[in-house]
This record gives sequence, structure tokens and C-alpha cells, in this order.
Amino acid sequence: MGKRNKQKRARAIQAACRSGRPIHFEAAAVQWDCAIPPTVSVIKATPTPTPVDPIAQACEETITVVQLNAAKYIGKVNPVVLVEIQGRAKIKAVEFKAQAIAEAQPAAWLDGRLKKIQTSARDELSQAANSFRSTSMKILDPRIIQASFATQLQVPRKQLEKSFSQQELDSATSPDYRNYGLQQSLLAAAGENGYDLQPAERVHGANIRSVLKAAFSTHSLSTLLSSTANKVLLSGFDSIPQTWRDIAEVVSVRDFKITTAFRLTADLEYEEIGPAGEVKHGTVDQESYDLQAKTYAKMLTLTRTDIVNDDLGAFSTIKKRLGFGAAVALNNAIWSTWLAAADGGAFWTGARGNYLTGGGSAFGEAGLNASLKAFRAQTLPDGNHLGMDPDRVLVPPDLEASA
Repeated sequence: MGKRNKQKRARAIQAACRSGRPIHFEAAAVQWDCAIPPTVSVIKATPTPTPVDPIAQACEETITVVQLNAAKYIGKVNPVVLVEIQGRAKIKAVEFKAQAIAEAQPAAWLDGRLKKIQTSARDELSQAANSFRSTSMKILDPRIIQASFATQLQVPRKQLEKSFSQQELDSATSPDYRNYGLQQSLLAAAGENGYDLQPAERVHGANIRSVLKAAFSTHSLSTLLSSTANKVLLSGFDSIPQTWRDIAEVVSVRDFKITTAFRLTADLEYEEIGPAGEVKHGTVDQESYDLQAKTYAKMLTLTRTDIVNDDLGAFSTIKKRLGFGAAVALNNAIWSTWLAAADGGAFWTGARGNYLTGGGSAFGEAGLNASLKAFRAQTLPDGNHLGMDPDRVLVPPDLEASA
């Protein structure tokens, strides 16, 4: 702008100042020489709005709807399944978006397909919730649950194969059963017996009494846990050496009364037949021993903390330790009886030829030779030798290395 124009404009502004008329400018920065500034309106540029892509917007809205629906199922559906359903819906929406653009499809075409995606995702969520509820609220196949428990508790494979079919063992490692725990069994049994079970519910301090009361109101859960416990007990029982089985026999009795067991003795050696053809009669006798069954027991508790923690390992530890205890008690009872028979008893005696004392009986080469000679010299009631070969030596722990 030239100098003359600037001066002309300044005079116009001063005149406006004196008259009080408003002045309109496109710029806001103005220097005033008058005492009363005029009213100034500033015109600002409005940014041009970015055009909305209706196809992209429809696709994003569909994905958002699926995500909002999925959020309602948190805790009611397996988290992995929840993510998979949302992922499938998003992939389909993007594919339809690309197809609509490439083929210049009308909005109605895309809208119909996006609505199908929403409906399909909603149905999948509902089905997943029902499946999750069924696996977390109901006892499935008790046999497979037993196999799952036994597998998780590391019961030996040979024992598992004796108790379960291959199909049951395969199913026990499937997703429905693989991590089936103590809490799921308790809650499922409680739900079947009338407990108002909620989705994704767990046992905690506030509901544990009600859950346990409902869960054990029938025998199904007791049978399940007992069957599993017996397998774990047997695993613990078998882990303890039981040398007594090599020199003793297990017999059954009908009750707890004193029972007499008999062992036949006989004089049945063949004799030559005389000229008259007479066959002599053999004689049969018997030795008797008294037997009596007794009951041994020990009890441990699966604590409230173990249940709340869903600690199947604690269940295993308790039962396995009880199995250890049973084997130890049986070992002690048998070997105590064995030693008592020698310590003033009537079975191991010098007169019967099965008991040696003195310096020559100490464990070592001389003692073994003396024992072997004594064993060979033993006779049956008819006076004949046993005719048996010794094949093992029983020693206490402090002589095991020497043996």
C-alpha cells in the first residue's frame, strides 16, 4: 500500500472514531489514535470439513458393536474364545469393506452383510457362554474326571492303564478335562444338587459352607473323590519297599474273630509194593496257626485354604502321604511279628533247625556257610529233607551293603 493510501485510510479511521461508527476489518491488529475504540468484528477462516467415508464408517461401527457385545461376556466365556470371535468378525468386516469398494457395491449391499456379521458374532458369544457354563458348572463324565485327576496327580502310567481305557485317558487330556480342578468338581456337584450356581463362580470364604453342604448331599462327588484318592493312595503305598511279600502270603478272612489257618503235613513217600500187591496208607497231619484281622487308620484334613486355592496338589500330597503311612504300618506289623517269633517265640528255634545263635551265626562268610548247612539239614515231618534251594538273604539296613 502506498504512502498516500495509508494516510487516506488513517483519516477515515479517525473520522469514524469521532462519529462512533463501527468499522469492519479482516485483520484484528489495529492501532487506534482516538480515545474511544470502535466496535470491531473479526472474520476468521473456517476449516473445510473432511468428507466422511460411509463404507469405512459402517465397517468401524460393526467392529465396535461386536466389541461391546463381547465385553458383556467377560468372565462368562473362555478368554481365548472371546478374542477369536472378535477377530473373526473384524476380518470379515474388512473383507466386505474391500469387496464393496472394489465392486462399487451399493450401501444396502454392505449394510446387510455387516448386520449378518453382528448377528453371527452374537450367536457365537451365546453358544460359547453356554459351553463355558456347561464345562464349569456340571460334572461331565465322572470316569474321565477321575482319569484327569489321576493324570494331574502323576499316578504311574501303568496304574492308569489298568484303571482306565485308552479313550478315557485321551479324553482326560482334552481341553474340557485337562485342567479340571477341585473347585470345578465341588461347584458342579453343588449345582446339580440345587445350589444356585453363577457363571464363573469360585469357592471362597463366603460361600464355602453352602457349596460343600450341597456338593456332598449325594454320593456322586464322594465317589469321584474316593476313587481318585484310592489311586493316589495306591501310588503312595506302592512307592514303599515291601520285601515281606517275598517271604509271606496274604490270605483273606471273613471277620475280625480269631481264625485258625492250617498247613498240611504228610508222610506220602512212595513205598515198594510187596508180592501180595498191598499198598500202604499214607498219613496226613496238619500244623495250625492263629490269625486275626485288625483295623489300622489315620486321618488328615483337606483344609478350607486348600479348597479356596483350588489346590489339587494338596489333595495329592495328603493322599500320597496316607498311602506311605499304610505301607509303613504294614511293614512294621509284619516284621515285628517275624522278630517276635524268634525272640522267645515258638517258630524260630534251634529245635526246628531254623535258628542259629553264637559267634558262628554272625553275618559273614562263616555265618552264611553255617546258615546254608542248617537250611539244607531241615526236614519235613516225615523225616525227608525239604528239597528246596535258598534264593535270598534277608538283612537289616545296616548289613545291606555287605549283603
